[in-house]
Amino acid sequence: MRVSARHLSLGSRLLLLGGCFGFSRVALGVLAPEALDDLRRVRKSDASMILDAVELHLRHAPELVSKRRIKRLRELRSPQYRLRIDEWRVFYDVAERAVLIRGVVRKPDASDWLAQFGEPS
Repeated sequence: MRVSARHLSLGSRLLLLGGCFGFSRVALGVLAPEALDDLRRVRKSDASMILDAVELHLRHAPELVSKRRIKRLRELRSPQYRLRIDEWRVFYDVAERAVLIRGVVRKPDASDWLAQFGEPS
């Protein structure tokens, strides 16, 4: 029987994502150590909401740009994409079938985070 990551405790989900966690046959999700630290610093309810949204929106089509959720970041080599989740922003890269989550930050801190950690093209 396959257990969905949604049914695991927050600590177990972070542990799985800290290494890597198979979303499906399409994408493999990996949290960079910095992103894992980001998630550990937020409230449990917010971290759970963020992980649910990451699983929902990045599972099958992490490169599918939408008007409200996923944005391709221009003029940056990394991170390539931004996922909007309420007041949170998840920055990530996509390579082949893998999603590398680089950072999880609040909306007001997103510009500063990109200036510090974004890699220009």
